[in-house]
Formats: sequence, structure tokens, C-alpha cells
Amino acid sequence: MDDLSVRTLINLVERLESTVEMEQFIFREAEMDDAFRQADMDLRVAIREQLSPDVIASLEKVRNLVFAAHDFVGLGQTVEAIRELNTVIGIKVGLEG
Repeated sequence: MDDLSVRTLINLVERLESTVEMEQFIFREAEMDDAFRQADMDLRVAIREQLSPDVIASLEKVRNLVFAAHDFVGLGQTVEAIRELNTVIGIKVGLEG
């Protein structure tokens, strides 16, 4: 995963929707690790570049939601993970739009 774009998140949600086997969960967890690293990096760059407090707050929320989604995937709770990622998609649409 090279970025945490809306398209990337939608693709991840689609994969989560069809995740049922243990091996698939392992792959999804790895993808969630990558998504968290990207969300964390986006936040760190925004802070370093002194973007607006609203943008920084949104990116911090994105990072926290991605982390929560990661935990849900680890517990095999894909519905909850998808809910969190859909919230992230909504935030990202606002930031990218």
C-alpha cells in the first residue's frame, strides 16, 4: 500500500467483506499494519508541515480509526473493522475533496 487514499481504503473494505479463512485474516492484518503506518506518517507530515489544526485533528482521528479497525481485524470482527474504515473514507473524502 503506497498511500491511504479513498480508493485504497475502498479496495481494503472490499477484501475485508470476503475475508473468512484464517490465511485471509493474516493478509488483512498485514494490510492493516501498512494502513496504520501510512495514517501515522500522514499525521506526522501534517504536523511537521504545520498544516491547519483542523487537518491535523482529522488525520489524528483517521489514525485512531485505522488502529481500531486493525484491532477488530485481529479479533476476526470484520463488520466492525469495515465500519471504522468507512468512517475513515468519509473523513478522507472531506480532506481530499
